[in-house]
Amino acid sequence: MQNEIGRLRKKLREGRAELFSRDARTAPCRDLLKHYTLLIDGIVREIYDFSCHHADGQAPRTPRSLLAIVATGGYGRGELNPCSDIDIAFIPGEQGDPWVETAVHVAFRLVMDVFLSFKEIRVGYSYRPVAEVPTWDLVTKTALLDLRHLCGDAELSSQMDARLRENLVVLDLLLELEAQSNSRSGPAALSLYAVEPNLKEGPGSLRDLHRARWILRLLTGGTNEGLYDRLLERRLLDAGRVAGIRDAEEWFWAARNWLHITAGKKSDILINNYQDRIARELGGRSSQDWLAEHYRHSETLASFRQTAVRAVHEGPVRVGGIALKGGFLRAGPDPSEEGRVHLPLQLLHLSQRYGIPIGYRELRLLEKRGRRPAVRHRVTPEESWEFLGILRESRRVAATLRAMTRLGLMDRFVNGFSYLMRYVPPDPAHRYTVGDHSIRIIEHLEALRDGLDPAGQRFSELLAECVHFDMLCLAALLHDVGKLKAGVDHCEAGVVEAFETADRLQLPPEKREVVEVLVRHHTLLVRTGRLQDLKSAAVIQQVAAKCRSVEVLRHLYVFSYADTRAVAERNWTSMDYRDLEDLYHKVRQHLGGQTQDLDRDAAFEDRIGRIRRRLAASEFAVDEEAIRAHCDAMPAGYVLNTPLEEIAFHLEMLQRLESEKVIVDIYNRPGEDFSELTVCTYDDPRPGLLAKITGVLYACNVDIHRAQVYTMERARPVVLDTLWVRSGALQLSENRARRIRNALGEVLTGRATVEAILKGAGKQPPATVPVEEIELRNDLSEEHTVVHIIARDLQGLLHLMTRALSRVGLDIHSARVATWNARAENNFYVTTLAGTQIPGDELEQWRNSLRAVLSGPDAR
Repeated sequence: MQNEIGRLRKKLREGRAELFSRDARTAPCRDLLKHYTLLIDGIVREIYDFSCHHADGQAPRTPRSLLAIVATGGYGRGELNPCSDIDIAFIPGEQGDPWVETAVHVAFRLVMDVFLSFKEIRVGYSYRPVAEVPTWDLVTKTALLDLRHLCGDAELSSQMDARLRENLVVLDLLLELEAQSNSRSGPAALSLYAVEPNLKEGPGSLRDLHRARWILRLLTGGTNEGLYDRLLERRLLDAGRVAGIRDAEEWFWAARNWLHITAGKKSDILINNYQDRIARELGGRSSQDWLAEHYRHSETLASFRQTAVRAVHEGPVRVGGIALKGGFLRAGPDPSEEGRVHLPLQLLHLSQRYGIPIGYRELRLLEKRGRRPAVRHRVTPEESWEFLGILRESRRVAATLRAMTRLGLMDRFVNGFSYLMRYVPPDPAHRYTVGDHSIRIIEHLEALRDGLDPAGQRFSELLAECVHFDMLCLAALLHDVGKLKAGVDHCEAGVVEAFETADRLQLPPEKREVVEVLVRHHTLLVRTGRLQDLKSAAVIQQVAAKCRSVEVLRHLYVFSYADTRAVAERNWTSMDYRDLEDLYHKVRQHLGGQTQDLDRDAAFEDRIGRIRRRLAASEFAVDEEAIRAHCDAMPAGYVLNTPLEEIAFHLEMLQRLESEKVIVDIYNRPGEDFSELTVCTYDDPRPGLLAKITGVLYACNVDIHRAQVYTMERARPVVLDTLWVRSGALQLSENRARRIRNALGEVLTGRATVEAILKGAGKQPPATVPVEEIELRNDLSEEHTVVHIIARDLQGLLHLMTRALSRVGLDIHSARVATWNARAENNFYVTTLAGTQIPGDELEQWRNSLRAVLSGPDAR
């Protein structure tokens, strides 16, 4: 084999040297393309013959041992410039045939060893069974559309060509053009009039020539041979334009040959340094005149491509019983026939995919069909296929669903959706009706998929890993259907409808599971992130059990973001992102079996060492004894989970406390939409310090989203409270921050009361708290009792709740706040004054005491 490799390398080297001498830069381009193609053809055929001979000695050849090698791409067109890629495909007659496998293996090796020994040559090779054609993407199909039989079984090559034409719709090429146009948009887009022209890519380049040929070949039938004669015959072009296109082809081929030979490598951009030289050698003119002529030829190729597109829109082009004619999608002569109940969906689906409007007569048909009463459970398999196809499309999903809604077609798939479009949700946070909110979720999903949501880049990356985009869309349509059923959990009610819809659409099990989890638990991640202690292993385990798998979790995380964003413009906060990202990673690790039981003592000591090193590298000096005393006084969760820079800052505050008595810091972290308020002061022997802080913030019109409270046992106990706050959905302004510092200083030093601050601000808390539910649980935290309170939302509610908890004798260690459906839902992590959880047999007694304080006159 080595002798054969050496011989073929020598033949290729000598052949290229003879063809691509310095004089070849100005040689007739057609001759150069032709002779180089013939050189490569000969070498590939010799590789094939050698491989077959070798395979004959290794495995028996049977009547089914068939193999063909075809040239594809530019090589298939016979337009092989000196450094163009050489693309070939192996077409097996039968996969798994020992003789074919051996021949292909040897041929692969020879191709590698012969061609890839030349640095200026790149070879693309592929294994393409005819049966796999329907599974290929558009790029693969169009590359093989230019296939040219080289050697082996010619019938296999013919079968491949025929199968390609069966599975390649000319309208799909318009999608490729649209995608290319979209990629050209923006300041960095390629231009036909770039001062350094791209000969292969971009508008008015060889790529436009290729696209026009592909489109017109599929439209007229046949190959590139005789294409211009067919276009003349159909009067799509006249003789003058054909001559102009041929001249443009010659111009580009000659320029690309010259550039490859001159650069000694594949190069398609005519940089400034080459322009004087190419103008002189190919045209004997100035670079300005040469470029002007080049732009004229580029305009010709761009116009050729536009002609091809117009020819498609003019039609007729038939796709599955629908015709594109005169720029509109049209049904057959009798579109009202009952055997085509899926026709409305088919029209909408094709319009969605190709961006082509539906004809007037067909629109009237759709409106007529849509006015019929929706009949549940009578979705035909063809309708189901079209509807799921609409959800799977890579464009205009939400717009098509809105069209279906206007035409009254959505009710066939989602029961009562027309009413949902007019149904106002009870939650005032929602800016849109339930149905409109549902479709807006899909609009957000499409924005993520298309990279049009700069704030959601993380979710765009996750969405790219989600394999069930269609089920994300279906869940969006179904997740709030349960709101139509009064007095029941809308999530559970929605699951019932989701199961019925899954049955009607005949969804496979893996898709049913995704829809079920998304509908049943679409509030799970946001509620958990906002209300639960994410350091609790029990919380993580509960969420993981509901998500079932990493794949479903990923879909739920993306869905939660889109759902929250679709409620209102500022409903998603940077705090949500922090919490949900933390929750996602912890649940993902748990589902992936990556949870590790760390030695907490070792982790604690390692953390202290890192704090010491961090402080040693800063200008702030704290001795190791002070660091250890601080860490020993704090819960292990604080030491292990608080960022090092925050611990360092807390140590600094503690050193200042002796002289300042009350320290209030407000930090607006760049890029966030909330402020971090930290209060360090000496503890009051009586519970209620957090109630004082929340009262001052209520007086200053500040919303509290979370609070973390730490008490350090010292000779004189110290509290270190951090609250995450906003005002008007924004970080605190400097003026408001100054008011808060002054008011907290007054209250926490005893110079003023909370009541006086509230009165001065014109605030009068209500006499009672409209409590709907109080629940006390010990299973959500290892150290604290969780007090879960649901009440109708009102101003100052958190102040009233924290004050009530203090009055019944509970210490608050953290508070997490959320608002749903005009109701406040708060979780307080508390202990008794002894620092323990409330005993299980006393939970009911404490619940009654708390309800009495919140509901009675003492609540004021």
